[in-house]
Amino acid sequence: MKKKSLLLIAIFLLGFAIPQIAFADDNKGEQTITVSLGEVALLAIPPNIVELTLSGATVAGAPAAVALTDEDSRLRITSVVGTGTRSILAELTTGKAPVGTILQIEASHSLQNFIGVEGTSSGVQPITNSTTGAVTVITGIGTCNSGTADGDGYVLKYTFGLDADPATTAAAGSVDITITYTLSAAS
Repeated sequence: MKKKSLLLIAIFLLGFAIPQIAFADDNKGEQTITVSLGEVALLAIPPNIVELTLSGATVAGAPAAVALTDEDSRLRITSVVGTGTRSILAELTTGKAPVGTILQIEASHSLQNFIGVEGTSSGVQPITNSTTGAVTVITGIGTCNSGTADGDGYVLKYTFGLDADPATTAAAGSVDITITYTLSAAS
């Protein structure tokens, strides 16, 4: 009987000791960390006044005006995509160019500090009174950032000139035009 009691006491004590040994600290530890990065689509155009004024001809018989360009503006982006690519769209949202004139835009790369997949320029795109909706100026943008220094970002080149048919041209005073740029969702 004494042996049976000692055996029960030993089993009882081991019942408390084994879990202590099994869950004892050692020189290693583990922790699960959950991380994530959502998609990012940021676009900014640093303040810059663009003035394109066509002047009249100075020689009789010459065209009334020569096209003017401005490429001092920059468009900066930060883009993080999961899958697919983004585009940059431009749309004339307020104002109208004088009758018989044409305003065009071309976005090209200033690769100064660009990192990542910057996409491809769509070339020269008309932004005119007859344009309905947005035009695509850059396609194929992946995860990238353009930098934040003065010369960083896509170069926005505006060209303003007369339409192909000078008979439609009408003199006009100064007109303010707003072009809205959009960094699309990844698709």
